[in-house]
Amino acid sequence: MALQVRTRRRLLAGGVVATLALVAVGQARPAALDPVRSAAGEVFGPAESLLTARDTTIETLTRQRDDARRQLAQRSRDAQQQDDLHGLQGALSRVTRFLPAQVVGFASDATTGLLQQITIDLGSADGIETNQAVQASAGLVGRTVSVSRHSSTVQLVTDPKAVVGARVGAEGALATVGNVTPPGLSARSPGLLTLTMVAGGTVRKGDQVRTLGSEGGRPYPAGIVVGQVVSVDPDRGQSGTTAVVRPAVDLARLDLVAVVMSVERATPDRILPGAGA
Repeated sequence: MALQVRTRRRLLAGGVVATLALVAVGQARPAALDPVRSAAGEVFGPAESLLTARDTTIETLTRQRDDARRQLAQRSRDAQQQDDLHGLQGALSRVTRFLPAQVVGFASDATTGLLQQITIDLGSADGIETNQAVQASAGLVGRTVSVSRHSSTVQLVTDPKAVVGARVGAEGALATVGNVTPPGLSARSPGLLTLTMVAGGTVRKGDQVRTLGSEGGRPYPAGIVVGQVVSVDPDRGQSGTTAVVRPAVDLARLDLVAVVMSVERATPDRILPGAGA
């Protein structure tokens, strides 16, 4: 074993000496090493070319793989948007005219991180105005509150400033929906809404909540799904029963939405003063 170690050390030392000698000769007489360089080129040149070709092939294959992944992702996205569009058409069967829009931005509360507004890629140039309902295939998203030429800001139903007149359950009891937790209760989980019954109506777990409707269908046409009641708050002696509502739309995953431009003419239910629309 000791002999093998000594042998390796001698070979290493000999290689270092030989290398230094070649460097010295190359500096003193460059032409003297031409035969050595030529021989090295003949020995290592094909290997170098092979490695270079291999690197180029790997680069090409990697690029082709990445391009294929991007194309697949785009096709998947296009298919999803097509499904969303069909869903919107079904959900908006009572709407005489609507415009599909892409979500291109969002704003959330700095403290809770809860989404409050989104930006869509339609504006006044497309005929968009303020106080128009915006919905997804599953239900209500919110209403337009600010419009520029090529984009609009949409206030979501989860914005604490938003209040929506609603009907609850099969009986259509009157209520309002907002994102403010009633006094005396723990704060709602992010994304959940509070429903407050009016006129002594009753509410049950599982009841569906729909928009009450506004004059002329603005901002909200009647009958858009807002969400579902997931629990009823305990009686605290308040004037109206309150409950927890889960929005029908997953607002954190919005992509394609629709701006309601006009609806079939109908006589909407009146909303009580101060209840919102």
